[in-house]
Amino acid sequence: MKKLLATLFLVLLAVGSAAGGERGASSLKPVERKGKWGFTDPDGKMVISPKFYRALGFSEGLAPVATGHRVVLIDRTGKVVKRSPGGKSPIK
Repeated sequence: MKKLLATLFLVLLAVGSAAGGERGASSLKPVERKGKWGFTDPDGKMVISPKFYRALGFSEGLAPVATGHRVVLIDRTGKVVKRSPGGKSPIK
C-alpha cells in the first residue's frame, strides 16, 4: 500500500510539473508561510490559508496537499474532495 501511495504521489508530482500547473488569471500558486503551505492568487492575495504540510500546484481544478500523514486533493476553495487510498501519505 505504501508503494502505491508513493507512486500515486510521484505521478501527481510529475504530471503537475510537466504541465507546469494551470496558467492564466484564475490559477492559484502554492506558497510557504512559516513552515506551512497555502495558495495565493496571481496578485499575491492569500486565497487558501497556509495549513498544509506540503502542497503542489493545481491541475484540472484540483491540487494534491499533505495534511499530516495523509495526502488529499483539494478544490480551489480548499475543500477536500478526495482522500488518498488507505489514508496514509508517502510524505514523511
